[in-house]
Amino acid sequence: MSWTIGVYNVTARKNAYSIFFEGDKSYMLSVFACPIPYINLNLKF
Repeated sequence: MSWTIGVYNVTARKNAYSIFFEGDKSYMLSVFACPIPYINLNLKF
């Protein structure tokens, strides 16, 4: 058994791939715009 603790997007950078265009307008979708912590548990059996 092992635990993993971490943070996604620890520097809170904006993702360039979250910009999309519809006609002549552009929209920015911010999925991970802030740091998100996570905890993971791995079990071996």
